[in-house]
Amino acid sequence: MNRLIKFIFRTSFSSITNYLFIFILPIILFSFSYLIMTSFGTTKITNFQKCAILGLTIIGPITTLMPISKIILDWRESILIKQFKIFEIKKWQVILGLWILSLVFCFITYISMFIMGSFIDLFLINKNFIKSISLLQNIEQYIAILFIITFLSFFVFIISFIVSFLLKKILLIQTINLFIIIYFMVFSDVFDPNLNSNNAWISVYNLLGTINPIKSIQWLLFSSYVNLGINLNNIRYIIYSTYIDIPFTFGTSNPILIIPMSMLQYFVLTGAMFSSLFFIKMNSL
Repeated sequence: MNRLIKFIFRTSFSSITNYLFIFILPIILFSFSYLIMTSFGTTKITNFQKCAILGLTIIGPITTLMPISKIILDWRESILIKQFKIFEIKKWQVILGLWILSLVFCFITYISMFIMGSFIDLFLINKNFIKSISLLQNIEQYIAILFIITFLSFFVFIISFIVSFLLKKILLIQTINLFIIIYFMVFSDVFDPNLNSNNAWISVYNLLGTINPIKSIQWLLFSSYVNLGINLNNIRYIIYSTYIDIPFTFGTSNPILIIPMSMLQYFVLTGAMFSSLFFIKMNSL
């Protein structure tokens, strides 16, 4: 198993294309979003906007859909697949190895968003991203983030696996992945969740998010950034007004529901998608 994982990592990190997907694409998307949100550093954020700034960091792990899909497709078409029985390598071992690779990619891109945000601030008047990092003050927050990114990597892997086995053309796969990434960015509160104050629109927006596990992951990250599990009043650092519809509260705007309901949504939807893997015809594995 260790040799298999080493081989997966060695072949994956030897591809220049994968480096472009892991670093260049998320950095471009993150940098553009951050500069627009802060008006190129001319706007000085308040304490209530720090969480929204950190919310942009999820862009990195989301974009790993593209390199993971490419790697899975490469393995699917590789002649080495046919030799696995000779070396007594099981299908589940290949899947586990690819998920571990997805986990590493997600953490690399997530951390790179923090590095890039801090680097951009060096050239801006207002160091908004660096100020936002001040929200992370205790070890419990980092442990929570560790688990949440792990959850995120599992979901990204499942999506990549399904798309890569249902389709054969890499161009079509990456085009679909691009639309999926755009959908996640638009409907997952990746940008400031306070951009719209129309309660009717927010309710519809939150309803669309009920079929989107990335939104539940984002709100778990929000909750970690502001220590919502310790102090429910910290919801004001995520949503300025509790009079509007808050996601995962079913119209009650009660913040105590956010963490358990977002976790429930994630496990139900991701579990359903994971079970679908067993119905995919995988002739190549």
